[in-house]
Parts: sequence; structure tokens; C-alpha cells
Amino acid sequence: MSVGGVTAVFAHPDDESLLAGGTLAACAASGEPTEVICLTRGELGPGAAGDDLGKRREAELRQACAELGVTRVTCLGHPDGQLAWIDHDSAADDLAGRLDDSTPRAVLTFGEDGLYWHADHVAAHHLVRQAYGRALGRSTTALYGATWPQGLAGEVGARMSARGLPGGLWGLPPDAFGVAPQDITTVVDARAFVSVKLRALRAHRSQIGRGHLLHDIPEDLALEFLGHEHFVLLSGEGDPLPQLARAAGFATQAGSP
Repeated sequence: MSVGGVTAVFAHPDDESLLAGGTLAACAASGEPTEVICLTRGELGPGAAGDDLGKRREAELRQACAELGVTRVTCLGHPDGQLAWIDHDSAADDLAGRLDDSTPRAVLTFGEDGLYWHADHVAAHHLVRQAYGRALGRSTTALYGATWPQGLAGEVGARMSARGLPGGLWGLPPDAFGVAPQDITTVVDARAFVSVKLRALRAHRSQIGRGHLLHDIPEDLALEFLGHEHFVLLSGEGDPLPQLARAAGFATQAGSP
């Protein structure tokens, strides 16, 4: 894989599309190398009894990444639901080697909040920070935590419910999601890629089927609520994601849109 571009490291298939699908699609469209590394196959997620859910979700991940134009997809197969208890030293060494191989300009993962304090998401955040420090802790590569601003989940849910559409997100309270808006350092305007992002999300059909907010959201609400992607710069000098974004022909800004 060519050096540069963006590498996204998340815990489960579908995390990449939800938190960074627009950014990945835009950078891929501009010719930047894009990579997704998924730490688990998501085999403990909701699924039909008797299904090999991990195998199915890995296939969905690859379809979603094809929609986004991602250059390379790797599924590491760590046990779902157990990321806090795996051998982090060994896992970080493996991940550091992969980051050294691709040498991206930006690494994307979860913020400290894990979007909604999901244990695997939080563990992934710490694992990626550990690997980044071993491989890329220098000024040419920046590490970002992807998240939502507090209030977004509640507002989109309320707007969906007002139209008689599903307004819940995994049965979680809306105030569980995200961080204070003033903590967000970079906002990517990916509205030009919302249709692509929605196709990628809906490729995860074992998790995001009919009756799910992210499946049924109309295009106008998707543009309003999913068209901006939010990041906290965690490490590295400078802020290269805006430059990658501008190369893709769309804007970024600091703070909330």
C-alpha cells in the first residue's frame, strides 16, 4: 500500500461507516490511499440464530468498504466483547507493524468516549493509542478520535420520531452519545458523500436492517445529521485531516458546524 492517506482502526464492522464513512469516501475519491482495520469480526452482535455471524459481518464490512472506495480492508479477528482483556502488548505490536507498513498521514479511531462508552470501543481507543505511540508518534502522522457532539443522537431521534420513523439507537439513552461540542477539534463536511455513506451503512444489513434509524433515515435528515463527521485531535503536530479533506474537494472546520 502507498504511504500517506488515512487508516481507520475500529472495533466492529459498521463502526467505520458510522463514524468516518464520509471522510473515507471523500479521501478515496480524491485518490488518497484509504485503509480500514477492524479489530474483531463482530460475532457477538445481534444476528439470526445459527448464522456464522462473524463471517457474515466480515463480508458486510468488505462490501461497505467497497462502497466507500477503501483501498485495503483487514479484519484481525480478535474476540468480540473481549478487547479489554486481550494481550494488548502483543496486539499493539502487531497493529504498530501494520501502521508502519502503510505510514498514513492520519489515523482514525474512537475517541476516549468510545462514542457511547462501549467497552470494546474504549479498549480499541487505548489499543490504537498504544500502537500509534510505538509506530507513528511523530509530527508527520496525526491521531484522531471520531465521535459525535452531545445532543446529536437525541435530536436526530426526535426528528425521526416526529415523522413516525424509528428514533432509537441500539436502545441507548441519547445522552450516552458523544462529547461536549467544544472538545471537537475538526469537523469534516462530507455532505457530498452522504449517499455513499448511507449505502455503506446499509451494507451492514445484519445490524442495520429495516426498522433501524440508520436504515430508514431520509436523505434530508441524513444530510443534516450524518453529513458532518466529528473528530478530536488526540496526538501529532498540526492537523492534516483538513488538508486531506480539501484535496477531496470538501471543507473542514474547527469546532461544530
